[in-house]
Amino acid sequence: MFVSDAPLRAVAHRPGCRFGDGFYKVVYDDELGQPRVRCFGTQAEADLLVRLLPPGRSVRGYRDDCLDAPTSDAGTPDVLDGEWWLALPKAQAMEEAGIADEAVYARIHRAVEDVVYRRDNRATQGGVRAPVILRRKKRHYLAHLFEGGNLSDVTHIRPEEYDPNRGD
Repeated sequence: MFVSDAPLRAVAHRPGCRFGDGFYKVVYDDELGQPRVRCFGTQAEADLLVRLLPPGRSVRGYRDDCLDAPTSDAGTPDVLDGEWWLALPKAQAMEEAGIADEAVYARIHRAVEDVVYRRDNRATQGGVRAPVILRRKKRHYLAHLFEGGNLSDVTHIRPEEYDPNRGD
């Protein structure tokens, strides 16, 4: 198993984050009933303010999404997140995707790298962040990922013979 010796990264706000200065926000009413907002770097600091406020104040706490781990584009086990796959060592990447030939791996790696670069470029310009995924090849050692469901080959069924209620 590969374990990175890189130092842990410090938590930082994502590009375009509009949460505020800190990662925890407390919104409360002051003595005149006007809403006040305070931002804190840690949850302990935010909890201290909440405990120090007199009872009866309307207090709401919020946590910044930048603290959450980035989510993967791969929503099912039969697909791989493209950005994650690019970061894998070559041998592991080939096994994860079910690729046996190094020339095919090089071609796919270049193509996925280009797509991820374009996606990130568009996202920084304010565009939509599109998911980039790779579909795993069906191999006997990956069979446990494809269990269940009603997978059927519909490429050789003529449209006039297709019955969607039949299920095969």
